[in-house]
Amino acid sequence: MKMRCTTTIFVFLSLVTGIVAARRSSCSDIRVVDLSHVHGPKPLTAPFFPPYSFNIVNRSYSPMLGGNWFEINYIGTSEHSGTHIDAPSHFYRNRKRMNEIPLDKLYGPGVIIDIRRQVSKNVNYRVKVSDIKRWEATHGRIPKGAVVLFNSGWSSRHPNPNRVFNTQNTSDITSYQFSSYEFSAIFSEISFC
Repeated sequence: MKMRCTTTIFVFLSLVTGIVAARRSSCSDIRVVDLSHVHGPKPLTAPFFPPYSFNIVNRSYSPMLGGNWFEINYIGTSEHSGTHIDAPSHFYRNRKRMNEIPLDKLYGPGVIIDIRRQVSKNVNYRVKVSDIKRWEATHGRIPKGAVVLFNSGWSSRHPNPNRVFNTQNTSDITSYQFSSYEFSAIFSEISFC
């Protein structure tokens, strides 16, 4: 089965995260998938994270800049707020932080594996190796260096925190329930690097 040549750029726009440009390829079929949500004064985040902060520092014509308009703002937010990428160091001691991850690891051929049906039956569904193999049986082998995402349909719950965290008590992190991945099983059988 021949795969159609497609380059997909996944856009994770948080406050300071932007688009990473893809290398030129022979593909003319490039599709951008925006996975972001609006980030502002009431970001969807766990209650124990520091609050979002936005302060206007200057919005005026500046004599120092030849009388031109100059605008600067101060923004503070938890790195785990809104749409974002978790660096390995967020969950493992002495692992890479975002600034240490090479840019070429943040883009590549895109694969979206649809698990909405499984999650609709079990909100605690764990992605399995069989989900990946089923996708490959239909679409072909996942290319080396691919960005692999799983569409759980969870974004339809945004921005309601009770629905996103799937709990009636968002103050209790131990009550949060949502789908995730069987990391050890997936990475021991399939290497994405």
